[in-house]
Amino acid sequence: KRAPTEKIIQKALDLIIEKFGYYMAWHAELIEKEKVIVPKLWAGRYEEYLDGLQLKYESDRKDAKCAMSVAILTKKPFGYADLEHDKDFEKWRAFALQYGYRSNQAIPLVMDGKCKSALLIYSTRPFAFSEKMVEYLKGIVDELATIIENITERVRADEAVQKAHAELERRVE
Repeated sequence: KRAPTEKIIQKALDLIIEKFGYYMAWHAELIEKEKVIVPKLWAGRYEEYLDGLQLKYESDRKDAKCAMSVAILTKKPFGYADLEHDKDFEKWRAFALQYGYRSNQAIPLVMDGKCKSALLIYSTRPFAFSEKMVEYLKGIVDELATIIENITERVRADEAVQKAHAELERRVE
């Protein structure tokens, strides 16, 4: 059973694919103690691209330049316009091209000033993410963050009420 926040993130991924025609989009989370970023949800063409994927999250590593890592580290959108030719994408090039990916864009999911996850969107076209489109996608993800924060706050409040109610019943008995 998916948590309410996972459901809303999945819906956002589905809509990004459906409305904008991108090839694949996925959401990943940072596991801080292990310093890895792992895929959690996806939409679009999957093709086993995410199977077993774990991105090392180390800002001092030369190869820590995947779009997802950079977006989470900097809390800013980051992507590669031309996966076939961008020199910093060399580590993942063959794998991405095998699946038809030609450009990507990561949008950080910033909540309470922290970034522990992001969405990464792939296109089959190079240069598919104009500045205007990146700003539009960032707006969608920022709104998603607000919704998740509201859901989380509501869940915490519900849990506090249930706990208080249980404590009251315990005392009355």
